[in-house]
Amino acid sequence: YSMLIGFPKQTTMSKRYFQMCEILTCGRYARGERFAYRSFRNYVEIRRGGRLIYRDNTWYEPELFSMEETGMMEGFTHQANLFVTKPEDGEAFYEEVRKLLEDERKNCQGGITRLTEGDYAVRLFGWRGQVLEELSDKILRLLRKNPV
Repeated sequence: YSMLIGFPKQTTMSKRYFQMCEILTCGRYARGERFAYRSFRNYVEIRRGGRLIYRDNTWYEPELFSMEETGMMEGFTHQANLFVTKPEDGEAFYEEVRKLLEDERKNCQGGITRLTEGDYAVRLFGWRGQVLEELSDKILRLLRKNPV
């Protein structure tokens, strides 16, 4: 795997199995600094054998974009993004993640997407980073049940 995070840092890994999780926040919410930053940019590109399998290009400028609206943070304060390499039993992994999301719907919202090569991307929205971190850990632990 070759992964480009931000610019110009590049990390190359030679593993069959790869997972990534990042949690973004609106700023220092408790201090009333919700989306008070000027901008945030994050670029992630993941390649397998030189072929692009995942790309996320996040660009937030609260002065230009209505961060609270649909398509952005949608009223939430935190966002988690996960990528996992294709598990051996992708359908079982997908269904277990959907069940976890359903069980946690009072604390957060999210979805799972099966990518072209059989890998998965999960996006979560919530009001507390700790809740998203715990749910992300549960999702990533499912890979041990459905190994690559």
